[in-house]
Amino acid sequence: MIRKRRNATSVHIEQHEFSTGDDLSRYHNKKLKLVFENASRSEYWNRLFREHGVDIESRNSLKELRKLPLTEKRDLRDCQEEVALSAHDKITLTTSGSTGTGFIFNTTAYAESASRYFAERYWRRFGVGSPMWWASFAGRVVVPLTQQNPPFWRSSYFSRQVFFSNYHLSSTTIRAYIDHLNKIQPMWLHGYPSFLGLLASLAKEQGIHLSYRPYAVTLSSENVSESQLKELKEFFQTSVAQNYGQTEGVAIFTECEQGKLHIDEEFSYVELIPVDGQEGKYEVVGTSFF
Repeated sequence: MIRKRRNATSVHIEQHEFSTGDDLSRYHNKKLKLVFENASRSEYWNRLFREHGVDIESRNSLKELRKLPLTEKRDLRDCQEEVALSAHDKITLTTSGSTGTGFIFNTTAYAESASRYFAERYWRRFGVGSPMWWASFAGRVVVPLTQQNPPFWRSSYFSRQVFFSNYHLSSTTIRAYIDHLNKIQPMWLHGYPSFLGLLASLAKEQGIHLSYRPYAVTLSSENVSESQLKELKEFFQTSVAQNYGQTEGVAIFTECEQGKLHIDEEFSYVELIPVDGQEGKYEVVGTSFF
């Protein structure tokens, strides 16, 4: 059993996990009012509020939000000093540029802890999460690129993670990867679907199998195809779940136990805007509450 100490923020979020209709609208209005009050201390946002007639004292914060234009990365890249509230508690993050443009920006420990809470809530649905040991399959350089022999992984006892290198996985090294997984038997594997998918397909080609069954495999950071999901479920013989999010904290979509993706509406106010001429395609626009 995973035991977690809950703070006031997490308890408040949990109270609204299944809110709908008027209850959800009241929650959104309450959170957006706090966002407006906070943002009004920023030179950048205060100017936009004046230019677009936003009344931050209004009881209908959703109505006021819709007065604002959409914010693009290019709008923020050259004026972050105007956007920022203070240097206190500042954390600098860098995005991968998966949408075509990388981005360096500042956030706070509070915002990061909120994102972590939603990630852990998603993981708990499948019986995994901290303080469990887990294997990470992401895009990190964890061993020198010139290294030709195992180990192609590193362990962190602080975070209870085993980091596997994406850059050394091949048909000649796959046995070392699977052998190490069988040795340490992490019950939770998390990472890029492309990395885990390649690991599964290479192992399958060579007739190499896991000697144990993990509790779950969770995916993030990339789109997941139906063929990838099928291959991962067949190889790992366990639940395979995905979530959608961004370093910028625009919106979070997480999968439930029934295999459906849901918007985590307690994290941000999300708008799905139809893309012109592309049926069933939407642009995701979000305003974080944190």
